[in-house]
Amino acid sequence: MKLLCDLNHNALGPTVRGVFDPAERWEMDRQARVEAEALRQIKSGKESEAVKLLQQFINENCGRVEKEYRMLNTTLPATLEKVGIAYLYTDYLKDWTAKEGVPLPLP
Repeated sequence: MKLLCDLNHNALGPTVRGVFDPAERWEMDRQARVEAEALRQIKSGKESEAVKLLQQFINENCGRVEKEYRMLNTTLPATLEKVGIAYLYTDYLKDWTAKEGVPLPLP
């Protein structure tokens, strides 16, 4: 997805940022609260509870990001088609992303 966005930021950037900007703000706010709680738990001798709390936060964020990427990978091709983007290096990108295991929503 990053490769697609880099290739034509004007067409795809607003859609991608519209998904990630609010999520990143929420995540950063929540991160501060989770870290503060984990630190309180560590200071009170509850290190294993702190580790569980931090791991849960990480797992939730990874799950959320995965869903966002999957959603964008299904919506960006429609944006490409709508704005009539034709890339010169499509075959190269398809080959590279297949080798690297990076999903790329190209027709």
